[in-house]
Amino acid sequence: MIAALLEKDIKLYFRNRFFALISVLALGVYLALYWLMPASAEENVSVALYIEQGERTRLDDLIDASLESTTRFASETELMNAVNGGDYSVGLSLSAAQAAAIERGEPVTLNLYVAPGTPVELRQTLGEVFGYLLNWSSSAENAQRFQFVTTEEVLGPDLLDGTISMRDRLLPMLLLLVLAMEILGLATLVAQEANQGTARAILTTPLRLGHFFASKTIFGVGLAFVQVMLLIIATGKITSSPLLLIIILLVGSFMVTGIAFIVAGLARDNMSALGWGMLALIGLALPAFVVVFPAVNTGWADLIPSYFLVDGLHRTLNFGAGWADISRNLLYALIIGVAAMGAGALMLRRRFQ
Repeated sequence: MIAALLEKDIKLYFRNRFFALISVLALGVYLALYWLMPASAEENVSVALYIEQGERTRLDDLIDASLESTTRFASETELMNAVNGGDYSVGLSLSAAQAAAIERGEPVTLNLYVAPGTPVELRQTLGEVFGYLLNWSSSAENAQRFQFVTTEEVLGPDLLDGTISMRDRLLPMLLLLVLAMEILGLATLVAQEANQGTARAILTTPLRLGHFFASKTIFGVGLAFVQVMLLIIATGKITSSPLLLIIILLVGSFMVTGIAFIVAGLARDNMSALGWGMLALIGLALPAFVVVFPAVNTGWADLIPSYFLVDGLHRTLNFGAGWADISRNLLYALIIGVAAMGAGALMLRRRFQ
């Protein structure tokens, strides 16, 4: 019985030329976008600088001569905003007292502001480099060499532990978009059957409502999973951690299928299904921007269900995270999927009765 319903669903889905075409085109566009992105990360270090002093000193000359890509700011607040926005890799702020102490050859604690996503190794290296440069800037004669103590403050959530290319950062977003796109197709298919009375007609046969939901679940999960697997295989990233990635994508396919049921339950016709589906797609895609642009995350992304999915993909693909590292993400995503599936099935049951 379920096999017959699956066969019917597949025929109805691909009979709709819009969804059949958009599924193929979307995969092609996402894959092209992935390969067009830079394969290596930008390794130049840009420095934001603020020194609170009235006139130019030897310290200024030393910094300008030693560091490239340095921009001076009028205030420490402007410097912090620029670093937090990702425009600069690191910011150095020196008060007038600190600058004077350096001129006298006295030990000083440097205040380094580090951009979100700056690798740990780079943060440590930057502290050592600044300490070394300023150590030799003392104008005091016969001053003893001294060691600076550097303190690091990561402005924003530190999501990265290493240099990651834009291509690799973008991949979790593309995978999430492929999954979310299936909400439109499945929700429209279910809403169409409900509006045309096909679902009620099917339920008058020996088929039960459980068979109907089982076939739709298998179809939705299978369609989303096949497409997202095609994308990750084409990028060559499936070799990173095959079994773990398959489980993550299966859980993600299950979650978006449950959300598609909710959308179908809310929709009253095909256009309504598309409208609710687009709203769900946009909402689910928002956490993916946190991966590409870590500085924009202020904690809001954790409130969106798809965050756990895209975060798990990001850590597995780009950091080699294992089962223990993303078990929490998988559990939350699965719970959300079960809750969405239950809520959607309840809403559709009321429509069919």
